[in-house]
Amino acid sequence: MSEKKPSLLVVDDEKNTRDALRRVLEDSFEVFTTADVKGVRALLESESVDAVLTDLRLGNENGMQVVGSSVSYDFQVGADSGDTVSLTTQNIAASMAGVVAISTGGVSTADLASAAISDIDDALSQVNAYRGTLGALVNRLNYAADNLTNVSTNTAASRSRILDAD
Repeated sequence: MSEKKPSLLVVDDEKNTRDALRRVLEDSFEVFTTADVKGVRALLESESVDAVLTDLRLGNENGMQVVGSSVSYDFQVGADSGDTVSLTTQNIAASMAGVVAISTGGVSTADLASAAISDIDDALSQVNAYRGTLGALVNRLNYAADNLTNVSTNTAASRSRILDAD
């Protein structure tokens, strides 16, 4: 039985680029392609993808719109109904707006360069804060997994002692 390949969505408004990326990546990934944000939304209604590779400039659209929506996930981490942790993905497109503007507008003057550095610092601060949130979530999930491993080990040991006593 073959393993299911991870899925990858390639978003680019240039057909030659999409086709070339598909050819290069299709040995390792199940590759989906589309040319615009509207196509992404339509595809995601019917397919689940593991990763998205997008062009920042999609004609008149911003490629960051592809990853711009927030989604919330709840994870059950314990035996009780209240033992859950939540993850809400954040829209970092807003924090990246200044960086995208830099890539399109340039830094031809000292004032633009200073504003660019400030925008990049702000974007990095937001990304770092989100990384901290994700790190805390991963730590909590690791703790829950380790706890379940201990419970399983202790239960098996107890069962063994009960069977030995019979």
